Amino acid sequence: GGSVRVGSNVGLCLCGSERCEPTLESPGELAGPDANEVFPLLVDRQRRLWVGGLDDWAPGRDRVAFRDATTPSGPWTEIRDGSGRPIRGAIAATEAPNGDVLLVTASEGLVSVDQGKATRIGVADGLSSDRLRSAYADPQGIVWIGTEDAGLCRWTPRDGHVRCLTVADGLY
Repeated sequence: GGSVRVGSNVGLCLCGSERCEPTLESPGELAGPDANEVFPLLVDRQRRLWVGGLDDWAPGRDRVAFRDATTPSGPWTEIRDGSGRPIRGAIAATEAPNGDVLLVTASEGLVSVDQGKATRIGVADGLSSDRLRSAYADPQGIVWIGTEDAGLCRWTPRDGHVRCLTVADGLY
């Protein structure tokens, strides 16, 4: 059968139907050798493996990086926003119909990565919270963003419009 990459507190493993093997492909220098979690986020249509890390013991050492998924020993590229700040706390990712990679962060909102350029979308842009849990880009390009504590937001990248729904709007 198939295989899947699985993250752990020591790096990435490639798991098949019978066994898991370490892949020696974790970006330890990005998350730190003692990172609590290193995990795969996404393999995008360009065959890039996106990896996130969380380090509760040394905040600020967690990062997001990608590299060619077909080259296990290839170099990692760290993602930074327009001001040069590293993207931190990514817990999930999805790919929009236009190929942008959307990174869901635990405390820094949504990050849209277009051809290596990262743009943050957060409370200042209309999201009801920067504490996110999920994102889904529908076939029309609308991005649905699940927050941890403040409902569901609908973001239209084309014009930047954000509309958030809460219990007052029938969400429960």
